[in-house]
Amino acid sequence: RLEQASPHAREIAGLAAAVGRDFSLDLISEAADLDADTVMRSIDELWRQRIICEQSTGYDFCHDLVRDAAYASVSPPHRWLLHRRLAQGFELLHAGHEDDVAAQLAEQYERAGRPDRARRYYRRAAELAAAVFANSEAVRCFRRCLDLTSRQPTGRGRDGEELDILLAMAPPLNAIHGYSSPKLQETLERSAHL
Repeated sequence: RLEQASPHAREIAGLAAAVGRDFSLDLISEAADLDADTVMRSIDELWRQRIICEQSTGYDFCHDLVRDAAYASVSPPHRWLLHRRLAQGFELLHAGHEDDVAAQLAEQYERAGRPDRARRYYRRAAELAAAVFANSEAVRCFRRCLDLTSRQPTGRGRDGEELDILLAMAPPLNAIHGYSSPKLQETLERSAHL
């Protein structure tokens, strides 16, 4: 079905697949390297071919396998560019309100090869999740942040950042697993070591 689409529609399908979930016309239009009319015609073509479906918040692929196929059709270097454009699109559309999309920004920047920005947004997403007692999401984001931090060159800066993350992650871990949790113990022991 994707091969029957026009080149512009396939390009938009690849960009939409890089979002990873439902997407808005504003985001796709902001991130695409095409004019708004071409983006709209491409989205319309994909909708008419039942590749994408209308959702309450925008559009999404009609099936996860179609999304996977659209993403697989994009070369790895081009994926890097798409994720960078999407991250920049999120920042432009949510200027001043980046907290609303911190987790999406983190994921896009991680895939775009910008671990510095990804760490910052994962950290913010984790803090926001912990503030509303979404402890599992907070721990997930803190762990992604830790993973990216561990890839930095060793030194005081990295150790300090890791310590801050571990200390912030301890309360959500405690809420999920309790005081006697081996995961919490490991986190606290690493914190004490640092």
